[in-house]
Amino acid sequence: MSNNGPGAIIQSVKILQMVNLISLGSIFSLLALYRFFVDPFGSLLTSTTVLLLQVAPLLFLVFGVIFLRSRQIFYLAMVSLLYFTHGVVQVVDPASRIFGLAEVGFALLLCISSAYLVKKLGLNTKIEAD
Repeated sequence: MSNNGPGAIIQSVKILQMVNLISLGSIFSLLALYRFFVDPFGSLLTSTTVLLLQVAPLLFLVFGVIFLRSRQIFYLAMVSLLYFTHGVVQVVDPASRIFGLAEVGFALLLCISSAYLVKKLGLNTKIEAD
């Protein structure tokens, strides 16, 4: 019996969706932990504003993962490379090396799982007529 039936495809999509959501949550929590506890700014308002600016690209795309919108998931794979770059820059600083390595790992996981999820879902290239 083959494991390529519709049930296996749906199961793999759900697993990839869960991996995406876990890596998104991990990046959110890692950035919040770093911003509020490791390297906070002078005031809570400033730290919160910087954190919201850091996670804004992910916040706009998280609903694409929840509702399985392949174009938004594709954009999420591209945006995750920004967090990969930010993590690489943090790795250079000895004080934040562990946070940088974790961010690099979660960003790579997000990029790879998003790419496979788009592959499983397929890009919706139909142009709907008005």
